[in-house]
Amino acid sequence: MSKGVSIHSLAHILSNNPSFFSSSLENRIIPSYNFLRTLLKSDEKVFFSMKRCPRLMGYNPCDILSPNINTLLDNGVAKCNIASAICSMPITFVTSPNKFKVKVEEAKEMGFDPSKRMFMVALYAMSMISKPTFKSKVEAFKNFGWTEEDVSGALHRCPKFMLVSEDKSMVMMDFLVNKMGFPSSVIVKRPQVLRGA
Repeated sequence: MSKGVSIHSLAHILSNNPSFFSSSLENRIIPSYNFLRTLLKSDEKVFFSMKRCPRLMGYNPCDILSPNINTLLDNGVAKCNIASAICSMPITFVTSPNKFKVKVEEAKEMGFDPSKRMFMVALYAMSMISKPTFKSKVEAFKNFGWTEEDVSGALHRCPKFMLVSEDKSMVMMDFLVNKMGFPSSVIVKRPQVLRGA
């Protein structure tokens, strides 16, 4: 509260991460906060990232955040893009350093450029979906005439479209292609429509 966090925000953070109560103030919470504050440059951004992923404060930054950030820096990701991703997609960073490195390599193998902002969006999307689920969705899109290249193209335009459940994606595809008469190739170029309500 001394940093300006409201009672409402604090309640949200604590209710979503009860283990916060058992974390050491001196050894865990303060170092994590200071680490994020140095990176994000403002208390407001730290609070925002904490609300989006309360677990951020549950790790020693030397064990999780710092190694993962170093992996990104070693691969050419700009500090400003890292800071932006921690603020808007913080759950991307809450994974073991070894698994994080694997995801970074997978994103690169899929053709995403670490020097571009879209790389972090792709990394976030890939962190939220398992390989079997990803493959299942690719096969589902093939039923509407998409090729592997189409999926790759759509993914590069809007990585988050793959986070939509397979059922919802197929309902949307059926509506757009079979009922509205849009060629499936149109959706390849505008995959963000599959994220609609």
